[in-house]
Amino acid sequence: MPQIMPIEELRNTNEISDCCHAKRAPIFITKNGYLDLVLMSIETYEDLIAGVETDLAIAEVEAQIEKGEELLDPADVFKAARRKQWEVYSDIEISEEQIKQGKTKDARKALRSVREKSTAKIYINESGVRD
Repeated sequence: MPQIMPIEELRNTNEISDCCHAKRAPIFITKNGYLDLVLMSIETYEDLIAGVETDLAIAEVEAQIEKGEELLDPADVFKAARRKQWEVYSDIEISEEQIKQGKTKDARKALRSVREKSTAKIYINESGVRD
């Protein structure tokens, strides 16, 4: 059963927060007898968003099926995800080793260098060669 409270009771924020976390359900706030706000814990919000994202993904796949589009093979998707995860872990290991060896850079200088490279103009001549 949903919990409903008038807006005047919002003064005790710690109690409301504890209630949101304990019940893992939203609290509906009324103003002048009408629903006005909804309060919920971040966990409840994340669960809600995850459910919406899942529903949207299912609807997208159903639309693709109706159009006769080719669907991705789940095994291929998971392989690609595992490969990307491995790349990230490998990069982290390399970075940790470089830190141990003292191969570090000043973050401000490195960021400045990246910014300069990203804003540098690249000219390509008629034959497709970079100048």
